[in-house]
Amino acid sequence: MAQGIQLWDASGTLKFDITTRIGKVLGSSVVTSSGSSSVPKFADGTGFVFAPATSATDAFPNNFDHGTEGYASISGTTLTWTITGGVERTLVWGVF
Repeated sequence: MAQGIQLWDASGTLKFDITTRIGKVLGSSVVTSSGSSSVPKFADGTGFVFAPATSATDAFPNNFDHGTEGYASISGTTLTWTITGGVERTLVWGVF
């Protein structure tokens, strides 16, 4: 049985314990062109990057993975993104 911090919801379902991974947002930026950036904190865990939807009808994929308007990837401690079609997107990145 896990020990340490444990959290339950109102119905008594365990929602978090020491074996749960929680994401930590490291940064965000509005991008309009392709580029890359060094993010040394990616070495602290498993990196993630996404582009939040801008509206309920936004066709852009929330995971920003080879969508029609671009994509982003993480290699080691480098975040790289490609924007196509002259769009403006917000990228959010972090580790879990």
